[in-house]
Amino acid sequence: MRMRRRVALPVGILLLLAALAAPLSARGAQDAQADLRDRALAAAAAQNLFGLAAQGNYIGMVDELHPDAMAVFPRAAAAGEPAR
Repeated sequence: MRMRRRVALPVGILLLLAALAAPLSARGAQDAQADLRDRALAAAAAQNLFGLAAQGNYIGMVDELHPDAMAVFPRAAAAGEPAR
């Protein structure tokens, strides 16, 4: 009886830990997929911006900026208009 308890307790603890760790490993895979997706989107945005720069389409570059960045870098600056 004692021997059964000595074995059952660690086995029970291991099973409990395995049950708790399973959702964490799934979440890790989802985080990795999200990270890869974000990197791919960032790379595509960078390629687009560099393509616009190579064409000399600076207004198009400004149009692709985040709205917060547009507040700092006005469209008129890309068009070469003097500051007012």
